[in-house]
Amino acid sequence: MTVTEQMKAVRREIDYRKRLYPKWVSEGKMTQQEANYQIEIMEQVLSTLHTVHNFVVGATTTDRKVL
Repeated sequence: MTVTEQMKAVRREIDYRKRLYPKWVSEGKMTQQEANYQIEIMEQVLSTLHTVHNFVVGATTTDRKVL
């Protein structure tokens, strides 16, 4: 699985959570604070994957020995 595929999966998960969590909060299944925290975690995962992707793309285009 490529980093790009992983990024797409994480984006889908973030979108899913943003659609589903408001309902769960209104039903009392989770607090707004927990919903925000869980979404933030996935946004940070996506940010990390972007960093990895940019490193890999930069390394493969400038110096294949780095990998």
